[in-house]
Parts: sequence; C-alpha cells; structure tokens
Amino acid sequence: QYAGDKSEYGRMHGAGTYYPLSGGRYDGEFQGGKRHGEGTFYYPNGDRYEGHFEDGRKHGKGTYSYASGDRYDGYFVNDRMDGAGTFFFVNGERFEGEYSEGKRHGSGAYYYNNGICLQGEWWRNKHVSVVSV
Repeated sequence: QYAGDKSEYGRMHGAGTYYPLSGGRYDGEFQGGKRHGEGTFYYPNGDRYEGHFEDGRKHGKGTYSYASGDRYDGYFVNDRMDGAGTFFFVNGERFEGEYSEGKRHGSGAYYYNNGICLQGEWWRNKHVSVVSV
C-alpha cells in the first residue's frame, strides 16, 4: 500500500509512505518506484533505520536503531554497515572505527564500561592487532 507522489507512469516518485507486504513502513523519498533519498524504515521487529537510501537500499549516512536498544551511527553501502561508524551497545560499551560488509574491519577502538579501551586493527569482526589504552 502506498500514499504519496507518483511519476507520470504511476510509479512511487517523490515523497510518500509505503507499507510493504512483508511488514513495516517506509516514510521518505522515492525515485523510479524505489526508496531513494532521505527516509525512515520501520521494521516489523521494532528496528528502525533513518538515513539515506539509494536504489532501494540503505546507502550513505544513516542510523540503525535495534529494538534491543543497540544503535549504529555511520555509513552504509548496499544495505550493510560500511565505512566509518560507531556502534553503541545497550550496556554502554561502544566501538568506533571502520566497517566493511557489515563487520568491524580496519582500524578501530572498543570502549568498555570499566574504562579500558582496545585500539588496533580488526579483520572481519575479530581484533588482530590490539593495543590496550
């Protein structure tokens, strides 16, 4: 179900609200029938993404808020965390650094609640060279 602007061909184009058959809701910009531009997607499980879309996918700067309370602020490429970002855990810990294909990958720092900070290089979510600060 869709309510909003349409192109001359009847496709979603411009600002609107879309309710996919799989559940959830998208409020934002469309181009050529796809999510494109700034918008917010509300997932059926309670998660939410606010940010940029390109060709129907999360792409560019955005914030993904999990129903659990965790949150990621940073960049996305083709629906995955990719580039610089910060992941905030509901327990107060956080990771600041580089992501690739949805995983910690590259330089980064993990901040624990007890004040310890592990800095170093990460490879596919595993730290490979870490310096304790």
